[in-house]
Amino acid sequence: EPASPNSPLDASLDVPIPDLFVFPAQSNFNGRRHPLDWIGRFQRLPRRRGRRWVVLVDAAAHGPIDLAANPADLLLVSFYKLFGYPTGLAALVVSRSAADALLLAPRRAALRALPPRVRRRLNAASVPMTGDSLDLELAHLFQPRGVAPAAIRAALAGFDWLDSLGGWSAVKAASCALADSARAAMRGLAHPTSGSPLCRLLLDETPTPNRDAKAPFAPAQYGPVVAFLVLDAAGAAVPASEVVQLAALHGFTLRSGCFCNPGACATLLDASAPTASSQSLPPTVHGRRRRACGEDRDALGRPAAALRISFGPGNSTRDVDRWLGFLRFAFLARASPDPQPRHTPALTMPAVVSAPSRTSVVGMLRAVRLFPIKSCGALD
Repeated sequence: EPASPNSPLDASLDVPIPDLFVFPAQSNFNGRRHPLDWIGRFQRLPRRRGRRWVVLVDAAAHGPIDLAANPADLLLVSFYKLFGYPTGLAALVVSRSAADALLLAPRRAALRALPPRVRRRLNAASVPMTGDSLDLELAHLFQPRGVAPAAIRAALAGFDWLDSLGGWSAVKAASCALADSARAAMRGLAHPTSGSPLCRLLLDETPTPNRDAKAPFAPAQYGPVVAFLVLDAAGAAVPASEVVQLAALHGFTLRSGCFCNPGACATLLDASAPTASSQSLPPTVHGRRRRACGEDRDALGRPAAALRISFGPGNSTRDVDRWLGFLRFAFLARASPDPQPRHTPALTMPAVVSAPSRTSVVGMLRAVRLFPIKSCGALD
């Protein structure tokens, strides 16, 4: 029993599913902020075979975005990256125009599974969907288990806390200013023996669609995240695990690895991605196995783990100074133009002729220095 061609349910079977363009507003790897005008540019692209473009912006690392100025169809927000708690709570903001696109595929699959007679009865009884029914259908598909009320209350308290600090714009401006000053200072650190740089900043300087030439370094293009490598005097990368352990002894918590972003890791480090296909590298290279996620080097000996520091509302310029002081002390203070190793002379005790009194002093301990990590400076 063929259905009427004008029925609303059967007409939805002929609507083409739109194309989807997804991009992060800010890279979680190095903080690179991508132009938000990509939203409008893709939405205005000519349709291919009647399909329009739907744009999803991942704003988890970027923070809130003004949807009036940047009308994304879909916006992904992570609350714990704004104020640290609660973890695991995020939101998918769906525009009304994109809601039908999200529901088109599951509706089509459900309709095609129905017998023609049932579909005809539904066509006769179908009514336009209201806003409330649309919200319920979206929630049923994308939020099947619900959200813990305690997590929502914690998120509301987090927004109140941000407002007490002057709002997200003020927090973002202050955090980015700290990261910019750290980047500029880290660029100026160099080994006194060779003059080679101490840090290699992992910056993505590829040209954007609105530029013709390679864009120069611009602090405004990066968020409050600094990705880098520490180099020795010969220009080789110090293993990330050593830097992390030494930083922990000085009260710093560093992230190391690829930060769940194997594409940026492989591009900026020129290393094999952890999730690369089995065709990219043989099982062993020169007798060495392929690396696992979290190792400092890949099978070819290239750096495969980056270091990352982040700034937030709890940081100040004092933290930047402490961080730079740590880099100088741990990796520059030990440099010496003397190529010969220096050995500490053994402590010689004078021969005891008679029993000394308890108050007699035969030596004085001036300092204790620990070398917990190879190739790193000492701790007093």
